[in-house]
Amino acid sequence: ETWYDQSGNGNDATQLTAGKQPKIVDAGALFLDGGKPALRFDGVNDVLNNSGANPITSINNTSSFAVISKRATAGNQIAFSLSEGTSKWFGPSTYSASGLYFGYAGATNAISLGTSDTVRHLNTFTANATTAQAFFDGTLKGTVAASAGAVSGGMTIGSYTTASIFYWDGAFQEIIIYNSDQTANRPAIEANINNQY
Repeated sequence: ETWYDQSGNGNDATQLTAGKQPKIVDAGALFLDGGKPALRFDGVNDVLNNSGANPITSINNTSSFAVISKRATAGNQIAFSLSEGTSKWFGPSTYSASGLYFGYAGATNAISLGTSDTVRHLNTFTANATTAQAFFDGTLKGTVAASAGAVSGGMTIGSYTTASIFYWDGAFQEIIIYNSDQTANRPAIEANINNQY
């Protein structure tokens, strides 16, 4: 199964093992979240990996936008990851029954996004040369100092990087990744996403 990159850059996300593929159809019916099609990850072993090079080259000049929901609020889960180790870029993640976090640089819980729930949310993470920020449904949740760390590991959707652990139990509808700081364009990008979902 392949989730094709619509930008034309070839950053497709794939999973060749049938038992590890997220579902878009279940029992003949299209899986919907909020009335819109979604990919459903089972929280057990569903994961998609980038079929080529990582779409980002650093964690201090990067932006990501993702429309995601959870089915289970408890347990260690990571929705997507672009880098690992001391150069983390992942989120949203849960490390307890109540918290959602943006993992950045050396911290698994660099910025708190609030309480975990089963509602669909727009998660936005941006970083430039000086700061990294996390937005939750358009609201700024926190700012930390940017890191110049090099990218480690590949892009993974539905778990934590190449180790494929902390599987996500929920749905994805959109994920947009920029190898650049989109802070100035964030409101317009979020408005466009919100018009769709």
